[in-house]
Amino acid sequence: MVLNQQSASRKGDCEIVAAVTDYLFQLIAKQVEDRGLVVWYDPEKAYMQAAADLALPKTAIARYDGSFFSLRHEIDQRLNDGQPPRLVVYVPMSQEETHGALIELEAAGTVVRPGQQPPNRNTKLAVVARNALRPILGDEQVSELEKQVDSGKLSLADLNALADKGKDISTGILSLIFGTANPQDVTLASTINVMTVRSKRRRHRTSFGTSSKSASTSNCRARQLSPISESDWRDTSC
Repeated sequence: MVLNQQSASRKGDCEIVAAVTDYLFQLIAKQVEDRGLVVWYDPEKAYMQAAADLALPKTAIARYDGSFFSLRHEIDQRLNDGQPPRLVVYVPMSQEETHGALIELEAAGTVVRPGQQPPNRNTKLAVVARNALRPILGDEQVSELEKQVDSGKLSLADLNALADKGKDISTGILSLIFGTANPQDVTLASTINVMTVRSKRRRHRTSFGTSSKSASTSNCRARQLSPISESDWRDTSC
């Protein structure tokens, strides 16, 4: 069992937290702010490294390492004041596997785990990845990634790497097309391009209509000057 007291914010650290891990940490932090005590179950052991790196302001982080007796002994003293402490208890197994060993902690605070409801307590890796990566990669790519995660082909580390590459790719494409990656400049350039295309289309339609009308008029005049044949009597277009 490991119990660490964190007093400094992660944002003050020099280390940069990857996008998917950062989203996960924000989810956990929100539950700490709302409920104080958070029991975090990770049956797929998808977040073991993230849990080892987790640090929240003025919050203790407890990690199960094989002994519930040792875990309870260390954290029970924090429950004596009657108020839920700012505490995250990470358990790399399913809630069912604990056989109620942490039921008092769950009752005093809240539980986050894969499939937990409401959605802001659901730590399923595919769901966390979808919410974290959608603004970076878009719906279509994220939908495919979600399938890969569900099939066990992508880990948290893989998803963080894809997020970093996605940011670079998106920025590079915008710079290539518009000459800038600044959102306001991109919007302005895109609007100008649309207006230019519409203007060209209007000019083309106007020119095409004038040319067709002139050709039709010329044909009629030519018919009027030529001898009238039987077929001309049936043609009333002029």
